[in-house]
Amino acid sequence: MDNKPDFCTKTMAKLYASQKYYLNAIDICKYLVNHGEKDNEILMLLSESEEKAADTDKTKNDKLHNLFENWIDLALKYNKLKKLQSFHKELAN
Repeated sequence: MDNKPDFCTKTMAKLYASQKYYLNAIDICKYLVNHGEKDNEILMLLSESEEKAADTDKTKNDKLHNLFENWIDLALKYNKLKKLQSFHKELAN
C-alpha cells in the first residue's frame, strides 16, 4: 500500500468494506493508522473489517468441510454400489 497513497483514504476503506473486500479495507486502515490518521472511525472500521474477515474465513472453511464430508460419503456409497453390482452379476451367472 505504500506505493498508492492517493487511494488510501477512509472513503476507499469504507467502500471496500461495504463490498466485502475486507482484506483491502484492512490494508488501507492499517496504512492510514501507520501514517498518523488515528481517527476513531478508521480504528472502528479496522476492527470490524478484521472481525468480518475472520468470520468469512470460518464460513468458507465450514462450507469446504461440508463439501469434503459429502464427497467422501458419496465416494463410499459409490464403492458400495459397484460391489453390489459386481455381486449381482456373479449371482446372475
